[in-house]
Amino acid sequence: MTRIFEASETSHTVIDTGTSSFIATCSYLAENNAFELLQDADVRVFIHCPVCGGAALDDTFNSLLAIFRHFPGVPLVVWLNEFFGPVTKNGQSFEESNIYQDNADRIAAVMSHPKVQAGTFGEDIRAMMGAKLTFEEAIGSNDFNVMARQRLKIYWTKAIDRLDGAAFLEVADLEAAE
Repeated sequence: MTRIFEASETSHTVIDTGTSSFIATCSYLAENNAFELLQDADVRVFIHCPVCGGAALDDTFNSLLAIFRHFPGVPLVVWLNEFFGPVTKNGQSFEESNIYQDNADRIAAVMSHPKVQAGTFGEDIRAMMGAKLTFEEAIGSNDFNVMARQRLKIYWTKAIDRLDGAAFLEVADLEAAE
């Protein structure tokens, strides 16, 4: 939190939690009213939440619902991840779902992870997730070979580029300029 307060007004801070620290991080933020503290200091806060297709769909939907419930004053950016399967439930896309419809006013943007080659990028991402690492940790880890680290770096760079070009950031920049 100190780093966020010490950062320049034009910087962006991303707290990327791995699966293993997600619940602990959310508990810490909720118990300490961290987002309210940041918002009171005129820091724009967005929670980014993945919704994964396939077997993880129900778990990630439940996590998304919990975030809506525990952080009512914070807008969310939902990341659709179809790596393990389509993000559909009962034949409905995410945007057609009750979760989206009931919370559309809280969703700042819906982003999609880029499609990747399953045998290369996909395996690297799967290994990173299996090790419960963030991109930064995996890219810096000697447990991944040089090409795997390069592919993870490419993927992460593309994700950051997508964030930089996202409409919700442009709106934030326009509001700051006024």
